[in-house]
Amino acid sequence: MPRPFKERYISSTPPASVFQPEGLKRTVEQIQLKVDEYEAIRLADLEGYEHGESAVAMNISRQTFGRILERAHAKIADALVNGKTIIIAGGPVLHTRRRHIHCRRCQHEWEVPQKEAKVFECPRCQK
Repeated sequence: MPRPFKERYISSTPPASVFQPEGLKRTVEQIQLKVDEYEAIRLADLEGYEHGESAVAMNISRQTFGRILERAHAKIADALVNGKTIIIAGGPVLHTRRRHIHCRRCQHEWEVPQKEAKVFECPRCQK
């Protein structure tokens, strides 16, 4: 029996939900980039967080984060190479505010969902 599905936490929504190639005269194919895939791209590629930090921020495992990011990269590459429209929508996400955490031991900083009330282990030094 598979594990129950966990909602992914996101801290921001995309400023635009459709990206369309310019200059194509034919009807353009579409690719749906789910909101959790958008958030994975934002955390890893734009913000520069490591996979472990990003997984904590999204309330998922590191392995799940890696799979989401891999799917997002493949979809974006397909859209760029083949001139497809990207539509950002859907997916099991929960919009949440973020809480900034600072590790006193190694000075590492990361963000976690505001709703989380537990003590966090630093993703860098594991303390």
